Amino acid sequence: MKIIFSIIIISSTIYTCATFKIPQVISVSLIGMDSLINDQYYGRGTVKIKNSNTVSITSKFMKFNLFYKNKLITNGESQDNFTLNSREITSVPVRFTILIDSILGYANEIFSQDTIELNSHVKGNFTALNFQLEHKQAIKLSSKEIINGLIASSAKNSFKLLNPKVKTIKLESTELSVDFALKNTFPFDLDIDKADFNVYLKENGKSKVSDWELENKIKLKTNTDTLIKTNILINNIRTGTGMLEKLISKKLDFYLIGTVGINFKNELIKLPIRLHLALNPISGEISSIEE
Repeated sequence: MKIIFSIIIISSTIYTCATFKIPQVISVSLIGMDSLINDQYYGRGTVKIKNSNTVSITSKFMKFNLFYKNKLITNGESQDNFTLNSREITSVPVRFTILIDSILGYANEIFSQDTIELNSHVKGNFTALNFQLEHKQAIKLSSKEIINGLIASSAKNSFKLLNPKVKTIKLESTELSVDFALKNTFPFDLDIDKADFNVYLKENGKSKVSDWELENKIKLKTNTDTLIKTNILINNIRTGTGMLEKLISKKLDFYLIGTVGINFKNELIKLPIRLHLALNPISGEISSIEE
């Protein structure tokens, strides 16, 4: 009986190996860019993999490289162990790195297309049959996903607060001058179509005391810092006792919450703004507080 059972197991294993189909990468999606360090963007995404086999496959790790015209533009790896269910498409969470110099070298070519074809090189260690997989194939990736993510991340990392100043402080009003700089790191111009923010006394977005909206579009010239000037007028009396208490305590906290809308090929990419400003009404000094 043991011999027969062993023969069945061996035969089943041989059959599975003989009929095994290499899992296919269906798509790569970029969810978000987290940081820019040394001309490299770090972010999160998903890789969809199709397992056409009759058995599920568990992976201890997976690494991948994406090439455009033999130039490495992205690499990444799975975040945790994962299972490719039999005869299903599985979305695998990944961390990735985009090599910005490689992307910008083909920027105009890549961004003029709706989709681009990339060569993917996937390597993983799978436990169902205790094998290592190294596989290459061509996949298509949305150019809009890449550019939207890169522009949003680049703008977020290059968005700077410049010397906020108190113009006047009176019992009835406070007037602030708050300027920003935004650098366009791409080899083509961009436009700020709209920008606005509200000013609150509380960080939870309550007790609104002022607002601001961009009046005219702003051109972001390539490789140039562009100045965005704002003037904020706060009615102290209309805000009630909250503002007066802060004036008396010599500590004013303002929270600027809004968005900047950057236009690329008629696609509006929204960059969130959230700033915490602390004002000393006696000295007139304003500082930006990291959160």
